Amino acid sequence: MRTATILCAMCLFAGCSLFKPAANVAFTVEPGTQSESPDELAAVLRGRLENMGAPSGEVVVTGRTVEVRTHLAEPADAVRRLLRPFHVEFALADDRKLASVAGALHKAQPSLVTSPTYGESDGQTVCSKDRVVLEKAMAGMPVSDRVWAVQSRVAYGGEAAAAPDLCAILLEPTVLDNQDITWAEAFESDYGDMAVRVAFNKRAGQTFATMTGSAVKRRLAIVLDGTVVSVPVIQERITGGKAHITMGRGPGSDQEAVALAAALSARPLPSQPTLLTIKMIAAK
Repeated sequence: MRTATILCAMCLFAGCSLFKPAANVAFTVEPGTQSESPDELAAVLRGRLENMGAPSGEVVVTGRTVEVRTHLAEPADAVRRLLRPFHVEFALADDRKLASVAGALHKAQPSLVTSPTYGESDGQTVCSKDRVVLEKAMAGMPVSDRVWAVQSRVAYGGEAAAAPDLCAILLEPTVLDNQDITWAEAFESDYGDMAVRVAFNKRAGQTFATMTGSAVKRRLAIVLDGTVVSVPVIQERITGGKAHITMGRGPGSDQEAVALAAALSARPLPSQPTLLTIKMIAAK
């Protein structure tokens, strides 16, 4: 398995003094469902700790409880990332159908702001800073054989900075997900954004090439834990079996990128585990 880190990944999570203060931490979790095996959860957590570069990680199963002892920078945030599902999906956006219902969405929730989409159809969507308002409008308008999702749109200054940052997007069925990824690594792009490079298995790489070849000028949605984090416009058929997930450049984007890469290189969490306890441990 390829280790999912950039050069500074071990420092970001293991706590090099050049970056952030670190501490010994112990926390206990239990599986999110009764049918899930605690041994399976423990195996996934061991893989994530290894990929994050966390030293001296100890994972012990007692009954249905899993206890983890390790050394992490910013322990509370690191534990949250360790337990985050990091479920990734790749799906085509149906901007034509979205444009056909955008007006009705705005009518149902007048506080929503109309905004252009950029792709094959150059249509319209609706946006809001209030996720609850946006999701209420989408829930009130079911669209057969398509799935509503929320796009988290990042503004980098200027007039765009004042724009609502959550927009409705309509997705076709998922084409690829975590199960199709063989390894991942975090890196900083030429534009200063943190991103994650993923490699697909052979079958998925062929599927990705076929999909992108038949959808030039359409938008490809990359969904992370239910939120669309990136919607690039496909410019050409993409071969080679690799893709990038842009994480932005805001606070914590470096740790989020490393944690996502670590999660994608390990097995996905079977379900969302329940955090029972967390405590700092004095160094011996």
